[in-house]
Amino acid sequence: MMRAAVLTAAIAAAPSPAPEIPAALELVYQGHVDAALGRLRALSAARPADPLAAYALALALCWKVEERAELDTLDREVVAAATDAIGRADAILDGAPTDVAALFARGAAHGALSRFHMFREHRRDAAREAVQMREDLARVRELDPQHHDALFGLGLYDYYADVLPRAAKVVRFLARMPGGDRRRGLASIEDAGARSAFHRTEARVQLYEIHAFYEDRPERAMDALDSLRKEYPTHPLWALKTLEHLRARLGAYGEAVAAGRAILARSARGEENYKGPWVPALARLEMGHALVSDLRPEEARPFLLAVVANGLPGNPGGLTRARFLLGLSLERAGDRAEALPHYQSAAAGTEGEWREWARDAVSSPLPPERVRALAALGNARRRRDGNRATEAIAFAGEALRLWPQSMEAALTLVEDRLGRGDAAGARASWPRADARQVAETPWLRAWEWLLEAEADDLEGRRAEAVQQYKKVLQDAYRRADLRRRAEAGSKAPFSPRPVGVRFPPRRGISTALSTT
Repeated sequence: MMRAAVLTAAIAAAPSPAPEIPAALELVYQGHVDAALGRLRALSAARPADPLAAYALALALCWKVEERAELDTLDREVVAAATDAIGRADAILDGAPTDVAALFARGAAHGALSRFHMFREHRRDAAREAVQMREDLARVRELDPQHHDALFGLGLYDYYADVLPRAAKVVRFLARMPGGDRRRGLASIEDAGARSAFHRTEARVQLYEIHAFYEDRPERAMDALDSLRKEYPTHPLWALKTLEHLRARLGAYGEAVAAGRAILARSARGEENYKGPWVPALARLEMGHALVSDLRPEEARPFLLAVVANGLPGNPGGLTRARFLLGLSLERAGDRAEALPHYQSAAAGTEGEWREWARDAVSSPLPPERVRALAALGNARRRRDGNRATEAIAFAGEALRLWPQSMEAALTLVEDRLGRGDAAGARASWPRADARQVAETPWLRAWEWLLEAEADDLEGRRAEAVQQYKKVLQDAYRRADLRRRAEAGSKAPFSPRPVGVRFPPRRGISTALSTT
């Protein structure tokens, strides 16, 4: 599915903009979008010949539209502000065709239009505006090779024009879009993130999106989110994105629940931007999802029940998801009859993906063996957290007997055999080709890479082992234990040590279970 900002994000501004403009945009990232819009509307009106002021207004409006996607009341104002910026720039360029600031503002305004159209899935319009953006910003770089803000826009074009899926490449063909270059684009965006004068923050937002959704580099994405959350602590957007990323792309369920608890505490204190119903509702939804994924269905249920009871203001799709997850938490706990009404409610909901999964759940119950396997796997995780390796291995074995496709159960046994120096036994226990669990537990990828490296070491294939250790070091999914072992293995070959499962307790679970 195409994401909101896939062809362009807001481009940076001219090298020396009026300081009021970037100061107003900073309010957007701090979570004060309405205040930013008030200032930028006034600035644009007070500076009627300045295309940059109109562009900045269009940019802030894009953020507002994306914040309230269910409303279309601001759509015309976005287009009007960007079109106004283009008209103001044209008036300058008619008399001074090499005016860098005007060229930049016009290209940036086309970029804002492309961003808006892509968010609303007007893909042909988005492609057309992106081409126009590229032409103006390429000319800016010809005239001023050190214009890092123009490089940001060109980098976005280069990157997304190269990585868009097949359907979008049809749009590119229809719009006669020039091809892109993924590597060059990513390098340009990173450069802009470090050196752009106006939209360093926009570059970091894009780097998060790129690493999370296109490059499959969740640790790099988390680094970008960490910096945004620390610089703009008043905006719940960054805290909520962190919670979602910890759950969905790192599988760090305990940390996700702890992050959700921190959000709920800020909401309970009445902190600005955290007040009102939607922030705590979204936090509870993510916390419930994390606990379901962590095979703690009973602990997930109070969070999900609170969402279902109170609703999600302005987010009916989130309510569909909550209903589905509530059903799943009940079915995984062995209560199919109680789960079914929630599945049926979700199946009649508005959000396509969750609605379809709910319909599947209505017609296809979990086999009893899978329910028991998930309970055994949950017990294995709890014993592993408590450093009770022997019991964890026994529960994993039971889970694998009931569910032979369980990747996590198989890897638990593989690790135990490698620790005993039994490379042949480890290979025999390796997850089946049809193993299915990574989507819900992403860090299993890094665990398998590490165990593959250790098996290669035991079998005397040192070069292959080093390559696998490097994969873990590139992205350990925020698992410090995996990274430590990969660092040690990259320096010296793995040697057996029968310690069983070696995962330390995961942070956050013990303190994160309040529903307040």
